[in-house]
Amino acid sequence: MFGREMRKKILQLETSLRSKEVVIRDNDAEYKVRMKAYADRNTSESKVEVGDTVVLKHENRSKLDPNFKPKQFIVTGFDGSDMVVCADKDGSVKRPNVSFAKKLQSPSAVGTEEPQVRLLEGSNGFEF
Repeated sequence: MFGREMRKKILQLETSLRSKEVVIRDNDAEYKVRMKAYADRNTSESKVEVGDTVVLKHENRSKLDPNFKPKQFIVTGFDGSDMVVCADKDGSVKRPNVSFAKKLQSPSAVGTEEPQVRLLEGSNGFEF
């Protein structure tokens, strides 16, 4: 016991300890599989990719502060669940977790064109 040589060898004690070790290892492996299944069930792929423009959450914010900082960052790479972002103007580099970033839509994706409106003949309505 405890890595020391026993004066009297008890075979029965030795076999019962080894059987308990096997049971403990099996229970531990089963528990780890259940934990992994639970963690995998609640995950989703990130929609942020390299080259996207993001804003980061405020770490310590008060009631009147906005949820996200106004400073925009560009994603330059990933390291697991962390991403490497670089600021537009001053070039500062940060490594926040992906969950602390919000992807901004590019101006081309928003649809900067004005909707076309034409007047319908014979009615007072408009068609878009």
